[in-house]
Amino acid sequence: MREFLHHKIFATSLVSLLVLTSLVWSFWKLNSLAVSLRAKLNEIHAEVFFNEHERKAIRLAEATIKEHQEDLARINKIFINKEKPVEFVEDLESLAKISGNLFVIDLDETKSAEGKDLFFRLAVDGNQASVTRYLKALELMPYKMSVKEAAFQRIDSDKATHRLSLLISVESI
Repeated sequence: MREFLHHKIFATSLVSLLVLTSLVWSFWKLNSLAVSLRAKLNEIHAEVFFNEHERKAIRLAEATIKEHQEDLARINKIFINKEKPVEFVEDLESLAKISGNLFVIDLDETKSAEGKDLFFRLAVDGNQASVTRYLKALELMPYKMSVKEAAFQRIDSDKATHRLSLLISVESI
């Protein structure tokens, strides 16, 4: 009976040791899983924080762009697109038509190839008053341009026709 009691105590101790070992091992595994999940959670929090700030910055940039849309349009109006100067040429032609003048324009490709500015040769024919009106209106155009050469001459004394010849440079983007 004593031997049976020894075996019973030994078996109980062995089972208790196995249960205790498995509990310790389970606790260790759960703890390492918890540490891993906590690290992952901190990483996700940091990413959410970064994305929130990025989203705020994007909203601020969008608001700034929307707020300054008119300013950007005015700036774009000052400079012409070197690849597509059509709007600028149409504005010059419209100005000649409104002021009652004949108008010829040529792109000076040699001078335009040298830098970022575009160079145009203009010939404006009309009476002295209309040619002068054209020149005054040209000064008021919103483009950033300068006159490089200018000549004003009478070309037909019978009809009092005058010609304004200009070489202008226009800044482009």
